[in-house]
Amino acid sequence: IGGPNAKGTSPVEISEADADAFFAYAGKYVESGDLWSATFGEATKYLRERQNTTVSERLVRGVVYLDMTINRTAADGKYLDEAVFDYPLTVTVRVPDGWNTVAYVDNRIRKTAETSVGADGYVYATVNVTPGKDGKVTSTAIYPID
Repeated sequence: IGGPNAKGTSPVEISEADADAFFAYAGKYVESGDLWSATFGEATKYLRERQNTTVSERLVRGVVYLDMTINRTAADGKYLDEAVFDYPLTVTVRVPDGWNTVAYVDNRIRKTAETSVGADGYVYATVNVTPGKDGKVTSTAIYPID
């Protein structure tokens, strides 16, 4: 655990009681799905996948389409195998005013998400979508259900 007294990679010493209190507090958010808890390896795989994915959005006849394209050959020349790099990526997308709950499909599973108003006054939905094949555009339709 790092903190203001940490130097480089040196850990900050904390008591077992403080660590237990922190993880009990964070655990509530992990259980609710508001906080992602991952190993270093899982987080690294997610970041490499995200760094190699481009995302755009478009509105067509009242439906927001989220288009994702992954370049599975990373800048270092290593291939990001679909069997390993298969995490849904979290994307916040602007949706029309008045939308409260949205639905979308990821990997043939229907999912829903609540919307929220950003600091800029626009309405957004945060969705988790898995990129597809190398170089292929994966389009995900996001539509209101309320």
